[in-house]
Amino acid sequence: MSLYTQPVYNYQSNVIWQDMDFTKEHFIHSKNYFELIRTIRQFFNEKGFIDIPSPPMVEHPGLEAHLHPFQIMRAKDQGPMNYYLHTSPEFYLKEMLSLGFEKIFSLAHCHRDEPRSSHHLPQFMMLEWYRANERYEKIMDDTEELISHCYEKFNLKIPKFLRMTVDEIFEETLDFKISNFLNKENLIKKIKSIDSSLITNESLNWDDYFFLLFLNKIEPEFKKFPALILYEYPAPLAALSTLKNDHICERFEIFLDGLELANCFNELTDYEELLNRFKSENKSKQEQYNYSLPTPETFFETQKRLPKSAGIALGIDRLFMRIFDLEKITVPGNQYK
Repeated sequence: MSLYTQPVYNYQSNVIWQDMDFTKEHFIHSKNYFELIRTIRQFFNEKGFIDIPSPPMVEHPGLEAHLHPFQIMRAKDQGPMNYYLHTSPEFYLKEMLSLGFEKIFSLAHCHRDEPRSSHHLPQFMMLEWYRANERYEKIMDDTEELISHCYEKFNLKIPKFLRMTVDEIFEETLDFKISNFLNKENLIKKIKSIDSSLITNESLNWDDYFFLLFLNKIEPEFKKFPALILYEYPAPLAALSTLKNDHICERFEIFLDGLELANCFNELTDYEELLNRFKSENKSKQEQYNYSLPTPETFFETQKRLPKSAGIALGIDRLFMRIFDLEKITVPGNQYK
């Protein structure tokens, strides 16, 4: 059988992509990646979603304080432009929801100025999809079905999904509910009682202390769960999600064998609250990183018409890592090391 007509199969490789010669394994590795993307597109097309191409160059790249974009520069005179590479297609897709689209998805390269690691490169493939007039529980169902379908496509064992709240995982691991410690000083005291070595600076924000505890004490436990849906995060981490009550927001994240894969919001539609959160995030960015981003005027205007909806962002390169049991992201066409 010709190399170029043989079926896709589960080839496992942990080599760094940029160092690979064009070999049979190189070809099969690429083909598997492209087959995964085709499988995802077919999944959403068959469910009646519309494939939305999202522009990569935008006036405002994203909201959250800890996400850092790349700014566009003119090559001929090295001058900066008032445009950025988007950190996700979120804003554009929400504009489409505000126009009346109900089931939409986008597969797009995104860009974030974050430290390189085995599971993050500055350029990566992102899948986002949204459902108008639905809650985020429906997106949970979509995600389980999509991931199971992808594993099945490559004749692999489908992981068993477990759904837990953030409070439940904190209780199981550290014997307390994080939603009872939304005061920064109380959380600092609690962390000191667990591991005083974690606290070296008491002037950070509440969410910094949450992640200090979460990344060091909670997330390492996730490797015992093949597929974990973690939902109902503390209210200070709402970003653009709705609040269930004063303590909890309606968002979830998905972890495959301990690796964070996706982040979903029950979408905020309160216009005034959206403005308040943007101001808060931009202020935090200025205080912590000494820069801020322009106000996304066009996006805000369209959000006055945003319907009740839910949406999720899922990292395709990380999904590829987990499906093929890779130690690091190795995908075709990515020149970043």
